[in-house]
Amino acid sequence: MNTYPKLKAKGKQKTPTPLVEQGGGSRRSSVSSSEDDLVVHHQDDIDTEQYSEDVGDYRGDELANLPGEREGLLGEQNVKRNLKPLIVDDGKRKQGRVKILGVELPKPLLYLLSIPPILLLFSFLTHRPSLYHPIPTLSNGTHTYHPTVLLISLDGFRPSYLTSHSNLLPNILNLARMDDGIRAESMRPVFPTLTFPNHWSIMTGLHPESHGIVANNFWDPLFGGVIAKEIREDGGDEADIQIRDDRDIDGLDIGIIDETPDMRSGNLIDSIEDETTTDTKTKKDEKNTGAQFVYTEEDKSWDSNWWWGEPIWSFVERMKMKSAVIMWPGPPVTSHGIAPSYFVPYRKLSPSKKVTQILSYLDLPLSDRPQFIASYFPEIDQSGHRGGPDSKGVNDSIALCDGMIGELLEGLRQRNLDGIVNVVIVSDHGMAETSNDRIIYLDDILGEEGVDAIEHKDGWPSVGLRFKEGVDSENYLNILLEAAESSNGTFAVYTHETMPERWHFNHGHRIAPIYVVPTIGWAITDHHEHEVMFQGDYQPKGNHGYDNLFPEMQAIFFGKGPFVMLIKERASAEVYETVEPAILKSFPNLELFSLVTRLLGLSREDEPAHNGTIGFWDRYLGS
Repeated sequence: MNTYPKLKAKGKQKTPTPLVEQGGGSRRSSVSSSEDDLVVHHQDDIDTEQYSEDVGDYRGDELANLPGEREGLLGEQNVKRNLKPLIVDDGKRKQGRVKILGVELPKPLLYLLSIPPILLLFSFLTHRPSLYHPIPTLSNGTHTYHPTVLLISLDGFRPSYLTSHSNLLPNILNLARMDDGIRAESMRPVFPTLTFPNHWSIMTGLHPESHGIVANNFWDPLFGGVIAKEIREDGGDEADIQIRDDRDIDGLDIGIIDETPDMRSGNLIDSIEDETTTDTKTKKDEKNTGAQFVYTEEDKSWDSNWWWGEPIWSFVERMKMKSAVIMWPGPPVTSHGIAPSYFVPYRKLSPSKKVTQILSYLDLPLSDRPQFIASYFPEIDQSGHRGGPDSKGVNDSIALCDGMIGELLEGLRQRNLDGIVNVVIVSDHGMAETSNDRIIYLDDILGEEGVDAIEHKDGWPSVGLRFKEGVDSENYLNILLEAAESSNGTFAVYTHETMPERWHFNHGHRIAPIYVVPTIGWAITDHHEHEVMFQGDYQPKGNHGYDNLFPEMQAIFFGKGPFVMLIKERASAEVYETVEPAILKSFPNLELFSLVTRLLGLSREDEPAHNGTIGFWDRYLGS
């Protein structure tokens, strides 16, 4: 296996960080089949206990504060008993002895016997378990419902579309103006600003270095085999990772926020499990060969061992609730064997069909109905790649998705669910325009020999490089650093040691030892790819995957439902960008995890470890 020492640049070269440019503006391939009926798998072996409790008007975070939430086992019970005192001083007590219920005991023995109950009481007071509460039952006038959250992702929707394409967005913009509607100025994605890393960050609340999906395509040198087995047994490598703060088009991958409270920390999620796709019971002398993550190949990418962390739908299922996942990037089952109750794999399905499926879930009987539904819509992203962010295709896709949102909201209104169902609409990243005059040719920098020495290239347009075994990788690193310094900021080169800390992208063997990161709108290729594959016309015309601070890379956040009313009633002024209209300040997409779990009434104490901010939503919803 090729191992990589810490790479050091010769001399004192400094790699310029690409400048954050202002202004507008990934490769994606559709795993497309003809539009067919939805494939729905119902996990019948998950039992869901049903409860019925009158809780009056639904008030967002009050779900987690039902009577008894902070009470002990006895609560406020006033237990009165006519008991005789246990310790009696009858005047006959001998020196050093105490009479209890007629029996004289030495004081040292009495003290010794008192230690266990004192320790038990102390343990109870300091380690009180979270109490399991009934799930609230709400009514729309004809049927009963549990609190429900719909999470909708519009891939590639950047915030500037809200103004540049406002005439095509009547439903989405009107949603933000409703009494129970709101939006944020933007939402910050994680780096790299790619589809699969960001969707799994939204679903787990983890940075890519912690959840393992570091690009849409990448090489894991330790996937399966002896080395991975030793890591699992010995706790090496991945145990050192800290819990801290696209699909394709026709063959192509297809605001700084205010300081927040301390980030949640905790033990690393079990990232490498006891079974993998390859035989982990190999002998010690067998060579590990690694594996390639290919997001367009379900037989590979659906292996649960790629996906670290616990997604919202798994947490929901563990809490004896039901979830539904419609085309959301991720596996159909976790490495712990937990699956959503309903799962629709990625297929070429119209937005209208997905809305029909969502509403059909809401029409199920209470015992079968999912409380968490996540659905993914790729149309805007696909069109942005094909023609760029200002293309007619993007116009058409924006209008199509806005119509879908209108359909969904009307379906909720007809069912009288506006006061019951919380809707969260987001995107994973934005989109930037590319061009033929903004290309970095890797073979011009490294030469043909250097390009041939590369064994694996991870990600795109930012590229992680792994050189072949025996190659002088430090020499090529210094060549890249010198080229970056003279590139006028068009690209930067990083190692694990020099990667910007704010990216949280420098821990773990899945991140390549050398990363070449272009500035916004620029692309890395070679002459063969450009002239033969692209025939001299660079594709795609729109892209993402750049620094997550660029305005073009930002995502959107919209909310509608009971929780919005609570925000408008309780939120402190510091969370607003503007009050009229109500627009929230930008925030990281890692905070969505705890928002959804809170709206579902799930206990913070039961949450799996994640990178979200402790108490982040207290400023919005009250503590």
